[in-house]
Amino acid sequence: MGESAGAGSVLQHIVAHGGNTKPPLFRAAVANSPYTPFQYHFNDSIPETLYSDIVNRLNCTNSTDTLACIRQVNASDLAAADAAVCRTNFLNLTTFTPVVDGEFIIERPTVTLRRGRVNGEVLTVSTNADEGFIFALPASIAEGKFTLKEYITQLLPRLDEKNIQQATKLYSTGEFNVTLVCPAYFMLTAFGNRAWKAKFAIPPGIHGEDLSYEFLHFSTPPTFTNTDFATAFQQGFMNTVRALDPNHKFEPTITPEWPIWKSGHAEMLFNQTDGAVPQPDVRVIKTEPAQLERCQFWEDVSAIIAQ
Repeated sequence: MGESAGAGSVLQHIVAHGGNTKPPLFRAAVANSPYTPFQYHFNDSIPETLYSDIVNRLNCTNSTDTLACIRQVNASDLAAADAAVCRTNFLNLTTFTPVVDGEFIIERPTVTLRRGRVNGEVLTVSTNADEGFIFALPASIAEGKFTLKEYITQLLPRLDEKNIQQATKLYSTGEFNVTLVCPAYFMLTAFGNRAWKAKFAIPPGIHGEDLSYEFLHFSTPPTFTNTDFATAFQQGFMNTVRALDPNHKFEPTITPEWPIWKSGHAEMLFNQTDGAVPQPDVRVIKTEPAQLERCQFWEDVSAIIAQ
């Protein structure tokens, strides 16, 4: 079970060893907003360039064994070098990410998922209504004076002009979801009849806000304090862990029967009603076709963007 990068770790374990880890390490996987960054081969020019930058900043360039040199550096200097490299990345987005090493991760995650080869028996995965907001803050976009096309070009430098134009068209009215939302649907497809999808939409529905409802004593308190809602949201994940099915409740909740995602692209919406005294709004909805179209585009170009 994990959230954001933690959910990305869940994904890495799902596809580890080509989806065939022996002996199996787990039965159920729960992933909230599974962060799936661009995952290059370990010797790709991008991770190699990042490594060289670290080597230079730590004055290890002339060492006969640069890795041994880095390992001898004290932790604070290493952290400072790491932070300096990260600040050079586009909008300070994640710089150091998992790679394809050929042993634990034998291929890009989307390749393994496309084969339908996964570790684990069942999956419940959730996304939030506005995942991308904190990663593309309006103030940052305004400061950089980025158009949508320029943003896509900077974020995905290996896309050619044709694909940049297509991405710009797809996202002219939609949120950016290449690393947090679409991976959830890739996972759902891979698990087939053994997967359920949740959508958290309590306003503003930004990335990470679901944690305030998933854990009773989270550091940030929820804005919608309703016991029925919290119990329903929490139990969907707990039932997956305990019984391998979110519908096998260990106590009654307001959540209706939760269809598998494959059967008509059904999702369980966890939201609140409008008005002065909002009430829980927990019901089955359908994945928006435009969302699936955007995700299909990212799957089609996954070899280019290394996902």
